[in-house]
Amino acid sequence: FPYKKAIPLLFIAGLFIPAPLVFIVSTLFGLVGSVIYLAAWNIIFNIFSVLGGKKPLPGVAPVIPGVKIGPYYIPFVEGWLSLLIIVLVHEGAHGLSAALRGLKIDDAALVLLGPLPIGGYVNPDEEQFNALPPREKIAVASAGPASNLLLFTLISLLLLLLPTGLVKQYVVGLKILEVPKVVEIGGVERNSLVHGIVKPGDVLIYVEDKPIRSVGDIRRAFSAEKNFITLTVLRGTTTLSVTIPNKGYIGVRGFEYVWKKDTPLFIFILLFLSGFLYVLAGLNLAIALANALPLWILDGAVVFQELGRMGWRTEIIKKVVVVLIVLNLLPWLFYLPIR
Repeated sequence: FPYKKAIPLLFIAGLFIPAPLVFIVSTLFGLVGSVIYLAAWNIIFNIFSVLGGKKPLPGVAPVIPGVKIGPYYIPFVEGWLSLLIIVLVHEGAHGLSAALRGLKIDDAALVLLGPLPIGGYVNPDEEQFNALPPREKIAVASAGPASNLLLFTLISLLLLLLPTGLVKQYVVGLKILEVPKVVEIGGVERNSLVHGIVKPGDVLIYVEDKPIRSVGDIRRAFSAEKNFITLTVLRGTTTLSVTIPNKGYIGVRGFEYVWKKDTPLFIFILLFLSGFLYVLAGLNLAIALANALPLWILDGAVVFQELGRMGWRTEIIKKVVVVLIVLNLLPWLFYLPIR
């Protein structure tokens, strides 16, 4: 980049400039720069969250499909398939990059924790790899994160092409799963506005006069500038109307689609496919960014080691990354069962 002296100023400005310009700014640093930007922004966001009485959001979290960890949850089937594909693509890219450079592959494996794919490795011949020029070593090490970033981009484009709007045509409404006295919204506990009025199993079909076919429909309906909002729910064969203050939420936990009887099979396939692709895209991006970090067994460690041999001053970046990761781990203290 020809204007290296301007990069720190652009990065600082990027913390305060709305997206998507911030992402353009962060790409001046590559994948590591994107991580630094996102980690720094999450710290700033968490400071304001705590000052506003809300729970901060951890910026680093484990991925265990089917298990809710703090504020994070990934469905089991979608998560398992996504991790399997990600590991195969990531390690396959390393192997292909090494093979194109004439390196012999000594060993390759998929690492499982029970049935869960948690990693993998491709080991090229160590002597041949060490004999490569630094730029070639960087290319082999970068192939994994680059492949995940490419897959993320392709999946994102595919999601734009999926006809997900067809799903709404076959949805009757959203079944309410729980109606607790208190719900947590944005890290703040709030009293439910419908506890004792709406029951679990009721089907939300309208907010005001707007049909409800997704959670997004609820959010849009509550954006109306009205002091009170009328909900229409279906209880068995009886239709009920409930009027509540417009505070931007209802106070229920969990929804489930209620389908029309003539819903074709391909709608359920489309719904699963779109959900799976969202998970796959998100995890691909997360793996690409995480593996770019200059830490221990990650691909970024090899990249930064070779950059150091090429004369780059990489120690300051490593220290910044470690500090940012620690600060993004601290919010987990707010999720510990301590009162």
